[in-house]
Amino acid sequence: MKIIKKITAVLLAILMLASLTACHQAGEVVATLDDKYEITSGVYLAMFINADIEARNTIYDALEEASSSTTDVNYHKQKIGDKSFADWVSDRARELAKQYMYVEKTFDDMGLELTDDDTATINKQVNYYWSYYGYSTLYEDNGVSLDSYTTYYVNQYKMNKILTTLYSEGGDKALTADQLKEGLTDNFQIANVLTGSLTDDDGKKLSDEAKAKLKEKFEGYAKRLKNGEGFDKIYVEYNGSDIEDEDTDEADSDSAKPQDKYATLFASEAAGDTSGRLEKIKELKTGEISVLEFDDCYMLAVKKDITADPYYAETYHDSTISILKADEFEKDVEEASEKLEVTFNNFGVNRFSVKKINYPSAV
Repeated sequence: MKIIKKITAVLLAILMLASLTACHQAGEVVATLDDKYEITSGVYLAMFINADIEARNTIYDALEEASSSTTDVNYHKQKIGDKSFADWVSDRARELAKQYMYVEKTFDDMGLELTDDDTATINKQVNYYWSYYGYSTLYEDNGVSLDSYTTYYVNQYKMNKILTTLYSEGGDKALTADQLKEGLTDNFQIANVLTGSLTDDDGKKLSDEAKAKLKEKFEGYAKRLKNGEGFDKIYVEYNGSDIEDEDTDEADSDSAKPQDKYATLFASEAAGDTSGRLEKIKELKTGEISVLEFDDCYMLAVKKDITADPYYAETYHDSTISILKADEFEKDVEEASEKLEVTFNNFGVNRFSVKKINYPSAV
């Protein structure tokens, strides 16, 4: 069973980890750089499991591509290239450790700092995954403490900040305004929409007659919009109430908001949306009104210009950079980190074994 599609593509680089019963001394330093940067055994343990997950996914993809069975695979007997599973994982863990060091050093060399907002975001996300997503159970029982998890998470956050700084205005590899605009519109679009499900409350497909009535209703709305009626009026008629302004939290009172409260955002698969709806929205011209059919719904859409509202360029600035340049940046990090002279405590590093990594049946 495949565990994670591509674990390095996301900020949370240690998702879905499971138990490791290998013993390690808490706080033991297993790698150092320039007598300034260090990795403890707990953080390295997370990297080691990360490498194991990556190895399993690599094997899984190869088996799937070869139309071989991916059920009950004995991963430990597989090879990746000319390396045994265990050797590949061990080497990959060391690579991840070097990348960790590169991020820490580069972050300092660039004069970057974590702002109060950054720290608040980190604390919020760590707390969510640790307390509500079940990571406390996975980690604490297997030697990865909350402190170790947080340390590695902060490193991944720093990596993302280096990426956005390099490719933002003023950065060494800054993207042009046109590149950012193209990246935004390729991966994000907005429209005013109404959706009507093609299944009933019990999850059963609508009859042809019911589908025809729903489409007729939406086509009627489209005609009224084309005749100049406001979307807000039709929205209320269809939904029974208007969109409420949910700005009741004083802390969020100054938060940026879209100019059009009816605007719905559609994103590409690269941006994490697998619905496939973006392409049909992109085909519409700005202001065009159309009734679209998807596998699960009819959609009345009024295409809007995402570039006309600065909210979207600002809010999705970092996401756009990540989509456009994450692969290039990742390659640069891999190449640069290999040149670092990281000192490993081999006794501390070599005690971890792939055979002692256990994955719960639910993973």
